[in-house]
Amino acid sequence: MDHHDGITRIETFGVEQIPDHERHATPFDLFRLIFGGANTFATAALGRAPILFGRSFTTGGLAIARGGLGGATQVYLALLRLFSEPAAVYGPASARRPRHAAAGSALDSARVA
Repeated sequence: MDHHDGITRIETFGVEQIPDHERHATPFDLFRLIFGGANTFATAALGRAPILFGRSFTTGGLAIARGGLGGATQVYLALLRLFSEPAAVYGPASARRPRHAAAGSALDSARVA
């Protein structure tokens, strides 16, 4: 069998012990394996939640897309606020608001309503 190196190759060894000269894994490879497994479990657990709550496949997919978009928007606004200007210049003493504060306030108001 052909045992070439490559991140996208399929493992060709079976249950037998891998020879020392064929071992090329790094700690980062183990991290990717464990991280991917943890994310797969979370995706499976959260992916069946809409069905458990009695939603159809379509409404469940729309809810997941809406939640993902909302979460991405919140992260984007937080990063924009973090990297746009120093936080020390905001507040009542300076009477300044960041340029994007109106958009953030509108999103917060919509989320509460």
